[in-house]
Amino acid sequence: MRETATRIAWLWLDRADTGNRLSHEVVDALHAALEQVEACDDIDVLVLAARGGVFCRGCVEPAEAAPLPPLAHRAEVLATSDLMLRLAALPCITLAAIAGDVAGAGIELVASCDFAIAGSSARFAVPDLDHGRWPHTTQVALSRAMAPRQALALLLDTRARDAAEMARLGLLHEVVADAELESRTRALAATLAGKPAALIAPGKQSFHRQLAMNRADAYLYAVEQQTRNPPAAETGNMGVTERAGR
Repeated sequence: MRETATRIAWLWLDRADTGNRLSHEVVDALHAALEQVEACDDIDVLVLAARGGVFCRGCVEPAEAAPLPPLAHRAEVLATSDLMLRLAALPCITLAAIAGDVAGAGIELVASCDFAIAGSSARFAVPDLDHGRWPHTTQVALSRAMAPRQALALLLDTRARDAAEMARLGLLHEVVADAELESRTRALAATLAGKPAALIAPGKQSFHRQLAMNRADAYLYAVEQQTRNPPAAETGNMGVTERAGR
């Protein structure tokens, strides 16, 4: 759903009867939607939300689908992983608005967004271990969105956690009353849409690149980027006196 007047787009998961699970069809639809966002230069914020009282209960369980040959199964896992990478690399700001249950790959979606806000009744879990498997792909996004030890604890302790606890653990930025979720999301999206759009895409790219480096290399990279792209004159110094040489 485009809101062109505000340069904000909303992307809704709308298969509540399946728990908004990431089936092959849903993953393909999300890839197509993100491709459209990538092609637009008039979207500053993408909000990822869901209808039906559930955000996303993960991928389709093997017991609920026909068995796939190994190569076909690998292709589906790759498509879902590519979706997470694509979401994280979008040039615009991404904001997850979470109402209802979130599990497994649903948490990957949240962790792949730049911001995450949830209603107070939302529940989060990574139940893979209880189903006899390790959440190999889910751990990638989680261990980058929150402290690694806390991410590992989520994978090992499969109990459901409430939104307040997930905010303390670092996955969520804000928790609001369920009735206020959409209005607060709209307000936050409007604030984010007011940021200098020309700086967002290269800034996000710089942030993710330096994360993969050791500290010394990250500073060298940051110095190169900062001296190559000095702040615009109109940005000002926000009342802080600059020191010589800075």
